[in-house]
Amino acid sequence: MCEPRKQKSSPKLTHFQEISEEKLESIIKALPNKSSLLDPIPMWLFKHCLPELLPVLHYIVNESLRTGKFPSALKEASIRPGLKKPSLDVDELKNYRPISNLTYLSKILEKVVHEQLYTFIDSNDMFSSFQSGYRKNHSCETAVTKIHNDILMMIDKKENVVLLLLDLSAAFDTINHRLLLNKLQRMYGINDVAISWFSSYLSNRSFKVTVNQKTSGECLLEIGVPQGSILGPLLFILYTKDLESIVTKFGFTIHLYADDTQIYFAFDVHSDSPDMQAIDLCCSEVKKWMAVNFLKLNEDKTEFIEIGPYVSPIKSLRIAGTELKPVDKAKNLGFLFDHQMNLDAQINAVSQVCYMNQRDLTKIGSKLSHDLKVQMVHSNILCFIDYCNSVYGKLSEKNIQKLQKIQNNAVRFIFGLYGKKKNEAVVPYLKKLHFLPIRYRIRYKICLLVFKCVNNYIGPNYLKDLLILRQTRRRSSRMDDDFFLLKIPHRPNFIRSEGAFSYIGPKLWNALPFDLRSLNTLDAFKKSLKSYFFNIAFENVVDI
Repeated sequence: MCEPRKQKSSPKLTHFQEISEEKLESIIKALPNKSSLLDPIPMWLFKHCLPELLPVLHYIVNESLRTGKFPSALKEASIRPGLKKPSLDVDELKNYRPISNLTYLSKILEKVVHEQLYTFIDSNDMFSSFQSGYRKNHSCETAVTKIHNDILMMIDKKENVVLLLLDLSAAFDTINHRLLLNKLQRMYGINDVAISWFSSYLSNRSFKVTVNQKTSGECLLEIGVPQGSILGPLLFILYTKDLESIVTKFGFTIHLYADDTQIYFAFDVHSDSPDMQAIDLCCSEVKKWMAVNFLKLNEDKTEFIEIGPYVSPIKSLRIAGTELKPVDKAKNLGFLFDHQMNLDAQINAVSQVCYMNQRDLTKIGSKLSHDLKVQMVHSNILCFIDYCNSVYGKLSEKNIQKLQKIQNNAVRFIFGLYGKKKNEAVVPYLKKLHFLPIRYRIRYKICLLVFKCVNNYIGPNYLKDLLILRQTRRRSSRMDDDFFLLKIPHRPNFIRSEGAFSYIGPKLWNALPFDLRSLNTLDAFKKSLKSYFFNIAFENVVDI
């Protein structure tokens, strides 16, 4: 008689592992030297006295992990209101974000638990597949690359795409503690001592608001997770995971970055009418989910853009009772998407910011050393040029020259190429600074992302899935000895679609030499890749 098959038990986190003194010491030394008004001594002094204090702190941390209790003395926060953007009205309270300044003892204990919780969730593949916020090897850039790729592939099927950008109001501050603890148990298998620790961590928290060296009375924090804490962001993305299943149920695609939610779908504009009923049902269910989970949509920042070459029958969308009109361009994770996906709006925005920053740098240039000028150019100009340049694979020559002009001006600023030197060629100075020209900076970033995906321990899964290793043939050939080549998809219908990461990535990767593609460490690859493109860029070049 056959025995019944045993069901595979779901993973459980019932307790936290006690930590060694050596591990605790490394965690403390890695924390920044930031202190709160509630701290008895500054962080730098605490680190200086660590040999004497470490045994006591080691006992406190392990006792908390063992008993599942978070020390009551560490539950108080000093709130500092921070303006969300410098350009916002300082007299409007809604423009401020409440930043919780916590004691460093609280952050040390949070960091210990964060590492164990993150490892448990990640090793058991329980994160949302398309959540890029607060996760290792994920970033705004990988999220934008994925969304950009998907939209181009949808458009290439001769369809239009609607990109809906949802923004939550004070999302971290409205999380319901009871619901959060219930989700940690039901969805993630956190029980016993571990769930008791989180219950203790969330309960009976208090805060005081400090403005202009004046402090308010103490208030109880009955909802939300502290902004400025180490555990807060991780708990938030675990809290909102089930939003993915709601959206994908309707056949739409979703990507999450903390409290920023991107929903997009393709439709045939040549049909009598797109499936507006599915759109309405999806938006209605998202609204219900938000109400049940005590989250509120920020109507002022929620918008949608229609992308594609065809005139659309969609004139508006109704979200959470608010009618939204389509916009010509929309900022998504700091990157501007326009309705034609030609990236003109993004390049113009980058140019504007870089020229403003360069104008300000020029005013103080005479007071800066050479090394400081280089540092300021990296942090105020090149960082904007390089942001999300992995989607610039088919950038027009006109836009490349716009960015190249900005880089050339930055080089002239560093070396003071004005007056009698204004007509000097920039190329020798680019070489002296080891700056790659713009078109090679783009190729460098794309190849670097491909390397991270090919080497599984680095890249996010949603980008890895876009790349396929080339199948070797049965009949032997010289290329079949190369196991680092990628399969290049069929040529897209539209030239612009050739800029999709799933197409341009394998194409540029396969063009690299074998000894470069076969490297398996990130540092060695980055160094060799830059040298490779540097030699190509400046070989027999007179000017750029």
